[in-house]
Amino acid sequence: LTQLHVLNTGLAKFEALVVVPVYQTFYNAFAITGGLIFFQEYRAMSKKDTTMYSIGLMITLVGVNMLVQQRRKSVLPSHVE
Repeated sequence: LTQLHVLNTGLAKFEALVVVPVYQTFYNAFAITGGLIFFQEYRAMSKKDTTMYSIGLMITLVGVNMLVQQRRKSVLPSHVE
């Protein structure tokens, strides 16, 4: 119920092309990280697994950041002299 409220609030204030990818990315990142902690899967992770998880998380977050920045530039009016 809280997730639906957060999604609806975001959609009321911003465009769906920005809100949905950001919402989905953070939902997945927190769900995966929560699973690692709750099921204590981090104990069985090798150094390679930890590195790959961190790289994957960073790529995902950087990608969403780039999407938001690109969308922000296209929405903002350009300065005309």
